[in-house]
Amino acid sequence: MKRLDENNRTEKYWTATVLASMIMESQFGGLKTFLSLLKDDSGKLPFKDRNNKKLHIDFKEFVKADFKYENVQLSTELWYGRDFSENKEYAVPDITLVLMDKYLIVCEAKFSRRIQENAIVRQIYLQKQTINDILKNSEIQYVHHCLIYGGSEKFTQIKGVDSIITWSKFIIKI
Repeated sequence: MKRLDENNRTEKYWTATVLASMIMESQFGGLKTFLSLLKDDSGKLPFKDRNNKKLHIDFKEFVKADFKYENVQLSTELWYGRDFSENKEYAVPDITLVLMDKYLIVCEAKFSRRIQENAIVRQIYLQKQTINDILKNSEIQYVHHCLIYGGSEKFTQIKGVDSIITWSKFIIKI
């Protein structure tokens, strides 16, 4: 039988409910699992600082963190421009995580079977404007932008994205 969930184009369902609950699972235990999927080949998490300089943060910093409500902010469908900024640009990331007041992880997630690379690149570009607004109004030091998708296109790199993970990798890990 053909899977119905592979044709579900309501990413808001998957990101606002399923992905968020997977991250918060077991008192944020799912968060560490999620972060482990963002590591690069060196075992570190790629970030960019406020000057857009690439750097790699040792995963151990996140492993030793005691994640709880006080040091994790999780937002779904954050429309920052509407709610907090004079820039009313509509570039809504699916999941936005602020960790330990200094790390921002922005996730664009697609659950549909096929995605267009040029459409994702444009969406990521618009989200960068939203990220810049967030940085102007916060103490956040480091940003990581990731794409979560079904995996059928076999992307290994997309302009503007620091990591790419598939739903199946995350689901299997949880």
